[in-house]
Amino acid sequence: MTLSDKTNLVVQTYQKTQYPVMEEGVRRYFQDELQRIETAISSIALAAPQVADDPPENPVKGMVRYAVSPWSPVGTASSVTVNYTVTVSGGVFHIDGVANPVLTFVRGNTYVFDVSNSSNTNHPLRFKDGYGTAFTTGVTNSGTEGQSSATVTIVAGDSTPSALRYYCTIHGNGMGNTIDVNNSSLGDGLVVYNGSAWVAV
Repeated sequence: MTLSDKTNLVVQTYQKTQYPVMEEGVRRYFQDELQRIETAISSIALAAPQVADDPPENPVKGMVRYAVSPWSPVGTASSVTVNYTVTVSGGVFHIDGVANPVLTFVRGNTYVFDVSNSSNTNHPLRFKDGYGTAFTTGVTNSGTEGQSSATVTIVAGDSTPSALRYYCTIHGNGMGNTIDVNNSSLGDGLVVYNGSAWVAV
């Protein structure tokens, strides 16, 4: 029976004021429609794992993606340390040579920002939450910006908010950008790029 036939059945039973018949017709119609939707959802669920998520040509360290066939993540599901090299040019932070990119953190991982380049002098890189409040939980500052071995390290933990920002404490938000913080249990095949390879998280 087509959808049109089902609709006619409901209309006809209503016109004849046969309420019991109309009720049964409506019930069967929606049962059929629910079955059709459930079948469609099942098909989508089965097809989804077969869709390959191709890795980008020029990934940025910290980028998170789903790795599915035909390529597979490398490494283990243990915590990952991601190292960034920070420089300043044109009034913004450059992360591994990219001007103030949006970053992605995964809870459980450690992120080390190397701020030893002399261009970082007088540009303290720090973090704040989505409300604009300085965020210091799990953050360690070592040395002085622009000097040898200076780093800013942050461990993304359970208490780390989902939205962060890296910025300059002297020159404001414009030097940095936002950071998306994700859970490590988003699903099978979640990987993060550590600068040289995609590593399972």
